Amino acid sequence: MFSSLVKIKENNLTKRVCKNEIIFAKTLGKDSEWIITSKSLINYFDKNIERKFCANNLLDAINHVLEEETKNINIVAHGSPGFIDIGNGYNSLTLEKELSSLKNNSKLNKHEINLWSCYGGSSNGIRDALERCLNLKVNASDGKLGKGKSLEGIKHSELNNLISNFPEYLTNGSYQYITTNYTQRNYIMPPEDNADWGVTPIHYQTSIYETNSDFASQGLHDYFRIRWETYIRIPETGTYYFKTSTDDGQILKVYSNNQSGALLGSFTDWNLHGVVTKSTSAISLTQGDVV
Repeated sequence: MFSSLVKIKENNLTKRVCKNEIIFAKTLGKDSEWIITSKSLINYFDKNIERKFCANNLLDAINHVLEEETKNINIVAHGSPGFIDIGNGYNSLTLEKELSSLKNNSKLNKHEINLWSCYGGSSNGIRDALERCLNLKVNASDGKLGKGKSLEGIKHSELNNLISNFPEYLTNGSYQYITTNYTQRNYIMPPEDNADWGVTPIHYQTSIYETNSDFASQGLHDYFRIRWETYIRIPETGTYYFKTSTDDGQILKVYSNNQSGALLGSFTDWNLHGVVTKSTSAISLTQGDVV
């Protein structure tokens, strides 16, 4: 059964180019587990999985995994309340529409479904949509996952420690970190991570557009520093430039997939000056890439 299924997958999945790839793979451990994740995250699991396969949508990936001998199905993706960034991205409505055909699938009765995605357990969110479609309990969290945080009450998944030790949060949207009373000026470069910023980040679920009046409303007039972090899924193949305009210092880094990926472009201008616009050099990107 397994060998013939692998042959089917080789013919139909791994040898074709998927537009917005959803990757699925079996773990190497003694327990039978499968991971369904995104192209931007799969590299984290390379040492823990067997051969990788791809699908164009979540329904195809789940259906193929259901043909295997497996106890746990793990969906791992960046997310925010009511949204999961896998494939073309799903909100609760589009997810239910796609997965509605699974409602009466008897094969799902013996599986445990774990949703490893930040805020996947939010009210009327992705977990609720999955439970309505799959007719079984889905383990999820209404908070962050990664960077020391994992799902609670998961006893049989080998992913528990692995996800907990992720170097990034499994979230999308943008994060803003602010340090006030910043007097180091241009003498000391800011840290590479957020450990020394000493603040709880503001989470943007839409775009960032800050103005002088926005900063002033928070009492920010001078002597402060800000870091923004986000992910961008590239909408079409082409050449891209990433720019910032600031009054005083600015640093920009563009990575492939995440901060552990290849550095695609950057600039550092951590100096005192008036409004200056800086840009990366040209970066060639393909539709579906995540930076």
